[in-house]
Amino acid sequence: MKPETPDDIVTPLDLLRKQATESYEQMKKYIDEHGEEILEEDKRREQQLLGDQKTSLVGFMARIGGGGQPPPPPAAAAAGQGQGTQEVKK
Repeated sequence: MKPETPDDIVTPLDLLRKQATESYEQMKKYIDEHGEEILEEDKRREQQLLGDQKTSLVGFMARIGGGGQPPPPPAAAAAGQGQGTQEVKK
């Protein structure tokens, strides 16, 4: 029987290190294969959240200063932007 050397001994830290390295390699491979899809999904979510925030803020401000009437939905507001001009009251 051959005596064990320090290089032959596998410690719990070595096992964790090996597992972490394997997980990292799998994640890197996944990102390399699907990175563009992930970025596109993140951009869609970010745009949706920004749109929701704008709608929420506009709705909140309209309810405070507009007599309680909520603003039009974003599609109707975008369609109304190109029509006519609004009067500015002084």
